[in-house]
Amino acid sequence: MCKPATGTLALRTPTHQPASPWANSAPHDRYFRESFARLEVARDFLRQTLPAALLAEIDLTTLEISKDTYVGEDVSENGSDLVYRIAC
Repeated sequence: MCKPATGTLALRTPTHQPASPWANSAPHDRYFRESFARLEVARDFLRQTLPAALLAEIDLTTLEISKDTYVGEDVSENGSDLVYRIAC
């Protein structure tokens, strides 16, 4: 069951480099970011990848891109290629 009002989903490429700008990143990093920055691509990927039980708990129409850096529960700064927010 989805308890919080919204959840956060962070997607990372296998060779994640948090400090690298998009223009100077490896071709696969740039492809990933540019593709998954399109919400329709991200929604389709999630529909095809997430388990049905989880899909039943979330509302993909509310998917939005959030900041790519954030402070974690342990108060350390984290970075990610893309971070999404979604309502439950």
